[in-house]
Amino acid sequence: MKIWRLTLRQRCIYRTIISCEGGDSEGFGLVFAEAMSCGTLVITTDLPAIADIVEDNETGFIVKQRNSGEISDKIIHLLNNRDKLNAMKIKARDYIVQNFDWEIVADDISNS
Repeated sequence: MKIWRLTLRQRCIYRTIISCEGGDSEGFGLVFAEAMSCGTLVITTDLPAIADIVEDNETGFIVKQRNSGEISDKIIHLLNNRDKLNAMKIKARDYIVQNFDWEIVADDISNS
């Protein structure tokens, strides 16, 4: 319960992902892009779609699936390093705005 309260105060987000037996998963990671665009740092698992959005240790953290110890280590590390947390949140937001803003996406589509 303590981690939950701490993450709420620091504008962190964590999300449990349950995959289907057939292996279905989100193709882009829109939830993560939206969170990052709001200045929220994300810690996610190593799914292929996420690597297009989150740069490990730069704009968020990518951890191995089903590794709760690694997730808790990242959360504790960030709570003990507030300057790094704040810098990563800014870098994450800037990355999303520079690469996934609707005008940029529309230009990319029209130029392809």
